[in-house]
Amino acid sequence: MSVATPNRRWLLFGSFVLTYLSVAASWLLPGRPLWPTLIGALLCGAVIAIGVASFRSGIFGAVVYRGRAAEGALALTFDDGPDPVHTLRVADLLEEAGQRGTFFLVGERARAHPEVAQALVERGHEVGIHSYRHSLAHNFPSMSMLWRDFRESSRAVEEACGRWPRLYRPPVGLLNPRILRVARQGDWVVVGWSVRARDGVRTEPERVQQRVLARLDAGDVVLMHDRIASGEPAALAALPGILREMERRGLRSVGLSELLGTPAWGSPPER
Repeated sequence: MSVATPNRRWLLFGSFVLTYLSVAASWLLPGRPLWPTLIGALLCGAVIAIGVASFRSGIFGAVVYRGRAAEGALALTFDDGPDPVHTLRVADLLEEAGQRGTFFLVGERARAHPEVAQALVERGHEVGIHSYRHSLAHNFPSMSMLWRDFRESSRAVEEACGRWPRLYRPPVGLLNPRILRVARQGDWVVVGWSVRARDGVRTEPERVQQRVLARLDAGDVVLMHDRIASGEPAALAALPGILREMERRGLRSVGLSELLGTPAWGSPPER
């Protein structure tokens, strides 16, 4: 039932081949000019940069970002919690409208506020992992460090909720091939989004509501935030209007497991 980005890993391999060929050209051409090597290096760097910054590119592999539209179902998802003040207020708004959300939790915050993570699950919402510390450096570690981060994030959620999470969203949506490899080997599902509220920093709730509703449709995975670095997340004030318009359009928010047709919970990997 899920929709994934095209797998365009051939672009990454092709850029490496092009770089080797450009180096060879620099050696073989008269005078050994550097411009072929520079052009090859720039093109390779551009491909890698696009792959890191855009999961939609598929350069590092396929990422799930949408579910198939069925009976008006979509998924409202929230990143960066749990927050001891705001997360359950978001859950209250969803429940008052008869909706369910999916919350991607930062591991160290789940450890700091396990009661919030537990309450989300007990109240019928779903949770996934969003790295252990939500650092941009998460995109650069070795395989062993990534394995440790995935496991520790999942263990923090398991300690709070009693279940091992399978859903994973990388911080800021940044990717590299190692992240996808660890996820594949450990049976985590990498989840992107099809609609982005751009509310991870201070912004006006009206703008958040406009961004979401301008593109919202059945099957969408919507990215919002239940925590920001300082102050109240704009999603709190934007949600009531979004939920009213969803009702008017016949749309309903379900857990990602239902929208994507994949279990939200699993077992720890043997590795």
